[in-house]
Amino acid sequence: KICFVSMPFSTTETCREEEWTEIFENLVKPAVERSGLRYECRRATATLGNIIREIVIDLYQSDVVIADLTDKSPNVFYELGVRHALKNRTILIAQDRKHIPFDLQGYANHVYAWKTSPKKEEFKRKISELLRYIESNPDKPDNPVAEFLPEAHSVPRQKQSWDPIEKQAEMKDEDSKLGTEYAGFWNILNR
Repeated sequence: KICFVSMPFSTTETCREEEWTEIFENLVKPAVERSGLRYECRRATATLGNIIREIVIDLYQSDVVIADLTDKSPNVFYELGVRHALKNRTILIAQDRKHIPFDLQGYANHVYAWKTSPKKEEFKRKISELLRYIESNPDKPDNPVAEFLPEAHSVPRQKQSWDPIEKQAEMKDEDSKLGTEYAGFWNILNR
């Protein structure tokens, strides 16, 4: 199972770039992977080419997404919006409640501190608790799109081994039947 983490990479008001790496490597990742639920925790990596393609695929294929809303990073909010449009199973975290928009405070979230051992342990317990809750309530709406427009989650759930390249080949074969909308979409993804 995959848990994808959407979080800032570069320096923000609250944390330097190195601190974001520390938060992921020494706090979020261990909390997820040691939850006893067999998750592999990862986040986007800086690569050459179109990073957003990989992020969108990760957002779709991941069993759970954790979004760190600290400092209201536009990239994190974009990724959160994509995930909300695709499916449930998202956890919101932030270092201060003011970073979680009022509209989203009613959904699974946790405000965390990370600079002391007791706070790190509290965070790990909370993440484990939230993951267990999601595991026991996999279809419970956890975002406004799923709650208010459940039919909008129109992307069919595929088996976890869904391969976007295979899907692209299938779509190309069906282009003559389905029209040009899908072809344009896949061309944009492959740029």
